[in-house]
Amino acid sequence: MFDRYIIVDGSLRNVGDGNPTGYAIDTRIGYYRGLGLSMVDFDLEVDGEAVPKESITFQVHGHDYPADSLGDVLDDRWGFNEAATLIVDHPGGLPAGEHEVHYRQWLRISYLPTPSQNDDRKVMSVAG
Repeated sequence: MFDRYIIVDGSLRNVGDGNPTGYAIDTRIGYYRGLGLSMVDFDLEVDGEAVPKESITFQVHGHDYPADSLGDVLDDRWGFNEAATLIVDHPGGLPAGEHEVHYRQWLRISYLPTPSQNDDRKVMSVAG
């Protein structure tokens, strides 16, 4: 439904003081009501390579969660139009220039028999 809006334009950046320790990208939930984090799953690819879940931290309204453990988070919710940040542990970060980001999101919505899938792909730049 909101596929083209789930990756926040212009949000790809390197993170870490001095030497980058990784990179981050902001995302939104593709569902108009928001959901508990235990009902959210996703995949991330950068430049055609899958990013392992164990190297991603999911950050929303000041709380950090290991991406591979979101299914266990029963006491937090991701609201509609609220940006969440995917922080990827990748020593050195990304090189300056353009990168293709592909983000797929699966949402378990109580009244739907199968998970809802959202898919967004953007070419984004990292400053040098």
